[in-house]
Amino acid sequence: MNQAWLQTQYLVKELFGDDLSGKIATVIGSTGTGKSTMAQQLILYYFTQLKQQNNLTDKDLAVYITTDRGILLERTRQICNAFGWKYTDFSKHFKLEVAKTFQEQHFIITSKLSKIIGYNNCRILVVDCMNHLAFEDWKETTSKTKPDGRKPDGRMEAFKIYKKLDKQMTTLLHLARDNNVFVFLTVFPKKNYSHTIPDDWVRGFFGSEKIPHLSDYVFWVIQNVSSGVIRCTVRKHRTKPTPFNVSFKIQDHGYTLYKD
Repeated sequence: MNQAWLQTQYLVKELFGDDLSGKIATVIGSTGTGKSTMAQQLILYYFTQLKQQNNLTDKDLAVYITTDRGILLERTRQICNAFGWKYTDFSKHFKLEVAKTFQEQHFIITSKLSKIIGYNNCRILVVDCMNHLAFEDWKETTSKTKPDGRKPDGRMEAFKIYKKLDKQMTTLLHLARDNNVFVFLTVFPKKNYSHTIPDDWVRGFFGSEKIPHLSDYVFWVIQNVSSGVIRCTVRKHRTKPTPFNVSFKIQDHGYTLYKD
C-alpha cells in the first residue's frame, strides 16, 4: 500500500475505529474545510483496499450526489494519482449524480438510489451537501409574497423542508443497513458557526435533527486559516465517549492526521 492509503488508514482508525459498512457519517463544516476532499479520499481508500485484496469487481460502485458542485475534476484526479489510480480506471466505479434543486435531491435519494443500488454493488454513497439546496429552497420560498400580500411563515416553510429531510435520512439509513453501504454526508453550518461550535450543536445548521440523530458518527470541522490546521471535534461516535478533538492538514491525497 502507498503512503496515501497508509495515512488514510491512520485517519480511519482514529475517527471511526471499526468497519464502516452499513454506517452513516456526517461532517459539518463551512466552505474550504475539505469535506468534499475527505469524501473522495475515503472512496479511494476503500476501493484501493478492495483492489489490493483482489476483491474489486466491475459492479462495485461509489455513488456521489453533489448539490453545490463542490466536487472538482482536477481535485479528483489529484486524489486518484496520490492513491495510484488512473482517473479513467477509477471513473468506472464512480457514479456522479447532480441535483440542481431540492426537489431533485429528494427524488434522487428517495426514489432513484434504490434502483442504482439494486443494479450495482454500491460500497459508498456520498451526499455533498445534504442541506445546501434545502436552505436555498427555503430562502426562495420565504422571499416571495403571497397573493394576499403576506410573506410566507418562515418557520412553517422550514418545517415542510425538514419533513422532507427526515424522509431522506430515513431512506439513507435503510439503504445503509439493508445493503451494507457506507453513507457519508456533508452539512453546512449556520453562518454564525463557521468558526465556533454552539453548545446546542444539533441546531447549529439548517436542517432536520434526524441528520445527526440517525448518523453513527458526527464530526464538526473548523479551519485555522493562518496555520491551515483543521480541528475536528467528534460530537457523536458509536464506540468512543464524546466530544474529543482530532487535528488534520490537507495534502494531495486528502486529510492527514496532525499532532499539535
